[in-house]
Amino acid sequence: MGSLGNAHILLEEYESAVQYLEESLTIAEEIGLSRGHENSLESLGTAYHRQGNYEQAIVYYEESLKIARQKQDSYWESKTLRSLGNLYSILENFDSAVDCYHKSIDISHKLLELTGEEAALAHLGTLYHEIGDFVKAIECFERSLKISEELKDIEAQGEYLEDLGEAYYNLEEYDRAIDYFQQSLAKRKEINHQQGEVLVNLGLVKEALEEYTQAIDFYEQSLVIANNINDPSIKFNALVNLGDVYYDLNNLKNAVECYQQSLPLIRDMGDSQNELIVLEKLELAQTSLNDGNKST
Repeated sequence: MGSLGNAHILLEEYESAVQYLEESLTIAEEIGLSRGHENSLESLGTAYHRQGNYEQAIVYYEESLKIARQKQDSYWESKTLRSLGNLYSILENFDSAVDCYHKSIDISHKLLELTGEEAALAHLGTLYHEIGDFVKAIECFERSLKISEELKDIEAQGEYLEDLGEAYYNLEEYDRAIDYFQQSLAKRKEINHQQGEVLVNLGLVKEALEEYTQAIDFYEQSLVIANNINDPSIKFNALVNLGDVYYDLNNLKNAVECYQQSLPLIRDMGDSQNELIVLEKLELAQTSLNDGNKST
């Protein structure tokens, strides 16, 4: 039953998942299967988490955590703490999230469970990045990177190198940001992994440095990749940033075209906030273009 429940979670069929997992939980309780009990509770937390029923998810995660501690099952305790940390991050309860991640890191480290330690460090780094504590984010991503190197996980190395580049970009340490983005790009090329997002980030650094020709080149490279793999998110980011560069260069016609091309993409993604931002950019560029045409 538990396996069926987890399968339904993967299929995003959460109501069916809850049904099977609750049956699995009942069976585990009846026959005294402690690991099955913990597993079902944690999976139920995940199912409710994915449904957006966060209060119910916390109930199941906390119960799973309680049993793991009673059974002195440190591996499961660490795993459940990461799940709780992810949930508290969504709820913007950052103190609780940080506490959960730190506890998970400590437990995994003592167990020499590198995969769990790496995951908790990466989550904690992402949280610090989101709240603007880039120095602590860097500390976490550097530790995650070191573990991924021990595990010889090239894909993860590419991701952490990009994370480090983004943190240094936000600290306006552009030379270090470029170095990390270039390293990330090399790792991704090594395994033929998606490179469009890193190219956008390199474009952003070059734009911040007012090296507009290189910025345009990186954005256009990213756009080619996004079109080839049909990735609307990367395509949107490349187009909007291209539009920004063209606007800064007073190439208003190209700026308008880029913003116009990005609008259907963001509408399809249902991101009304970014749609509004693009509409404002488009209006400003179109107005400037019209004013310029009137004066000639």
